[in-house]
Amino acid sequence: MKIAFMFPGQGSQYVGMGKELYEKHDIVREYYKRADERLGIGLTKLMFEGPKEELTLTYNAQPAILTMSVAIYKLIRSVSRIEPSMCMGHSVGEYSALAAASVVGFEDAVYAVRKRGEAMQAAVKPGEGTMAAVIGLDEPVIKDLLMRAQGETGSVVEIANYNSPEQIVISGHTNAVEYAMDLLRANGARIAKKLEVSAPFHSSLMEPAVSGMRDVLKNIVLNNMTCPVVFNVDAQAHTSGNDIVPLLLKQLVSPVRWVDSIIFAIKNGVDTFIEIGPGKVLTGLVKRINSSVRLFNVHDPATLEQINILIQ
Repeated sequence: MKIAFMFPGQGSQYVGMGKELYEKHDIVREYYKRADERLGIGLTKLMFEGPKEELTLTYNAQPAILTMSVAIYKLIRSVSRIEPSMCMGHSVGEYSALAAASVVGFEDAVYAVRKRGEAMQAAVKPGEGTMAAVIGLDEPVIKDLLMRAQGETGSVVEIANYNSPEQIVISGHTNAVEYAMDLLRANGARIAKKLEVSAPFHSSLMEPAVSGMRDVLKNIVLNNMTCPVVFNVDAQAHTSGNDIVPLLLKQLVSPVRWVDSIIFAIKNGVDTFIEIGPGKVLTGLVKRINSSVRLFNVHDPATLEQINILIQ
């Protein structure tokens, strides 16, 4: 059995995230406390009590997701003998994967994603950018229609996420995304639905965030990996700390190649995927990519018990 740990990205946050595990396990409380102290804000209170609108803000959601994900990962490692063959994360989840692989210390990781959220939010003025999920059209058709939308609007709209064989997410200026959605529906898309996000992530419009994050990342200590990490931008496993900063910077303006990442893991022998952190979005995506692999997600005491199945 070869196991890959997966860590979710933005959109998976919810009020009350991790509260049951926090109340039951000292190690979870420890990581929540460390996040509060490093950021100098009441992140734990926000995660447990909301309000939802404040938790959803990019610069709050990203450290909240990382904190819950890493705390649960550390909990799993403390109660089981499970050893991952590789780690991977969706968008900001990549930082959780790097923390799990001991490349980045927890305090550095939670600080970096707080700054990442601030930089991404500031890159485009509110209302000027958005994203949309597209279901029911092949990639070449979508690309052709996006080129048409860009030409006819004079604005940016690009592919941001390859989430599953059926689902592609587009990102860009609001007027271009909305124009593209009409084109996509007219040409056979079953769904073209705007997402509840505050900025056009993983598009060239995030370029202003790159320089800010370069300054943040150059001050972070990078360690040797304890297991390979599969990166979003090239869907390949990397084992050297020297690769990390360029890949993380490129990720801001490049598509998340989630389908290719899962296919890469399976081709390299992974037969079991464990999603760690809020929700189970990635579990659902993997099921659509390959329904024959074993899938687990851990986000509360009940799902933590499922891990016992793996060690029997």
